[in-house]
Amino acid sequence: MSEKQNTRKREREIETETFNSKQTTGIKMADTNMTETESSLEQNLGEYSEDQTFNNILLSGIVGIQQTLNSLIIKFENQNEEIHGIKNDIYAKDGIEDRLQAVATETEDQTTMIAEVRNQNTKLTTELNLMKSYVVHLETRLDCQQSQIANLVERSMRENAIVIGVHERNDENVIAELKLIFKNVLKITENIKIDRAHRIGTQTNKNSTRPIVVKFHDYNDREHVINTARTIGKQNKELLNGIYNSTQFPDDMRENRKRLVQKQKEYKEVDVGTKIKGNSLFFIKSGSKYVEKVSTPKALAIFDASNKSKFGTFEQTSSS
Repeated sequence: MSEKQNTRKREREIETETFNSKQTTGIKMADTNMTETESSLEQNLGEYSEDQTFNNILLSGIVGIQQTLNSLIIKFENQNEEIHGIKNDIYAKDGIEDRLQAVATETEDQTTMIAEVRNQNTKLTTELNLMKSYVVHLETRLDCQQSQIANLVERSMRENAIVIGVHERNDENVIAELKLIFKNVLKITENIKIDRAHRIGTQTNKNSTRPIVVKFHDYNDREHVINTARTIGKQNKELLNGIYNSTQFPDDMRENRKRLVQKQKEYKEVDVGTKIKGNSLFFIKSGSKYVEKVSTPKALAIFDASNKSKFGTFEQTSSS
């Protein structure tokens, strides 16, 4: 083979190698580009996937917000309806405002009524206090008059005595019977002058004897008869033949003396000496006067107790 042919052959081989080399390089570059493209595509696809997820999340959030807004709108509408209903309750006819106005009017009327009642109560309290004062005044005058009457009655009985146990006959002369008793039983020799004498009460049966009221002409004669009978009774009661003499007292005083006699017996049982003088009981040792623990309250005491409880509370409440 000639040299030219060899050279040409080598050139073609070199060109072929060069072409092959370029092809190989191009293929490698294409592979590289393809790889890069695939990588870029994968990256873009990943980013697109991430964007799609974000969009989905965003859409979900938007949907949630929309739902929340819808719920709030519904609640707002419900609240508007409730507010509208409340306004109707307040401002409509016979609503709260009208009822409050009615209550205010009624309260004002009641306040006026209470003020009138307080004024009336003040007047009634004043009148009541005047009546209390008048009652106390009347009671004081009544006590004074009763005391004066009792004193007059007691003075009118100053010469009187009660004689018990004298046998009673249909045709008796009471004064003559008494004078015989004074002479024969009491052994009184003086002339005892008697103004009047009569039996009192109703005879229940024939065997009963009614007491005799005797009015002596002189107070000293009465005292002489009573003291003589008392002296004989202390010595020997049988000498009196069942006859008993005592001073005549007014009815209320006699009832009081009965209570004092009973009280005197009670003190005697515990060895406490007492004596009855007039309408009172006295202790012999101390000389002090017996006072009953329970007595009839006076009007003033009743009013004072009432003022501290019932009336006082009412007046204090009214004034406040």
